[in-house]
Amino acid sequence: MAELGRIGDPRCADALAPLESKLLPDGGFPPEVPNAPVADRVVSRHSYAEWGPSGRFRSNPLVSLAALGVLKAAPLRSG
Repeated sequence: MAELGRIGDPRCADALAPLESKLLPDGGFPPEVPNAPVADRVVSRHSYAEWGPSGRFRSNPLVSLAALGVLKAAPLRSG
């Protein structure tokens, strides 16, 4: 919705609170679910890419960039 310029729609408000609650003390956001295992050869259900840290309490730069972009686009909220 942020990319469409519609994040100010009142129906988006309920989704912003859970997103804000996931902000870690270091200012980043976690991916929460494990990334695909990384392999240096062709292996089913693996990735050649390194997707960064995973886990509920470790900031991931890719997830943080996306989440912070949404929150920046959102209108200021009270409370």
